[in-house]
Amino acid sequence: MSRHDFNTPPDILDRVRMLDPRGIGLDPCSNATSLVHARTSWNEDDNGLNAGRLWRGHGLVFMNPPHSMSPYNIEPWIEKAWLEFVSPMRETLLRGGDQFVGLIPAKTDTAWFHDFAVPFHKLFLRGRPRYWQDGKATPGPGKFASMLIYAGAHPDRFGKAFADMGWIV
Repeated sequence: MSRHDFNTPPDILDRVRMLDPRGIGLDPCSNATSLVHARTSWNEDDNGLNAGRLWRGHGLVFMNPPHSMSPYNIEPWIEKAWLEFVSPMRETLLRGGDQFVGLIPAKTDTAWFHDFAVPFHKLFLRGRPRYWQDGKATPGPGKFASMLIYAGAHPDRFGKAFADMGWIV
C-alpha cells in the first residue's frame, strides 16, 4: 500500500452503486486494497490519466483520486473528469448512459475547483469521512472536508442516494 491509498468508505460506495444496477464500471485510479470493485480498474501503473484511456463507455465511473501533492496532484484528475463528462461532450454522455461520481477535497478556494468542479452537481459532505486502509476505517477522519461531484442523466438518483449525507448544490 502506498501513501496514496486512502480508500473510499463502504457507506459511500454502497450509495454510489445505487446509481446503476450494473454497479461501478470503472475505477480510473484504483489500488491493490481498493473497496470499489469496479468491472474495470486502472491502478497507478495503468495511468488512468493517459489521453488514450477513455473513461466514457464504462457506465458508472467512480473516482477517488490521490489527494497528495505532485506527481499525484488532484487537478489532472478533476480536469480529466471535466473533459470526459462535462465539457462540450456532455450531450453525448447523457444519451450514452454514462455517469460519473468523484470523491474529492472540498477545496473551494483552488483554481481547479473553479475551473473544473463548479459545473458538476455537488454534495458537500457533512463531517469528514473516515477513509479505509488495511481493511478497516482509519483511526480518525480525513484531514479536510470532502465532497462528491456528479455528472450524468440521473441527478435525481444522485440526490436521493446522498441527500442525508450533506448539502447538495
